[in-house]
Amino acid sequence: MKQEFRFTFDRYESIDSLPEADRCLATAAEKATENSFAPYSRFRVGAAARLASGRIVTGANIESEVFPSGSAPNARCSTTVRPTTPTTP
Repeated sequence: MKQEFRFTFDRYESIDSLPEADRCLATAAEKATENSFAPYSRFRVGAAARLASGRIVTGANIESEVFPSGSAPNARCSTTVRPTTPTTP
């Protein structure tokens, strides 16, 4: 079965031109990158997600010798949310 996805997006010239809430989210993701550990790929990644409550949670990739593909930052965000905010949407 063939599926097609289309989306539209707004392009901003710099992080400074983002709306304040989005700028905070992008800054949190950038800061999360500092917590990444990527000695093999040297590809440092951070992610941030805003919960319905407005709280921002972050995650970063973690590479391991025993699990070469590492841990994806978006997965780390979601695993942080579940145990720490079980009632927060």
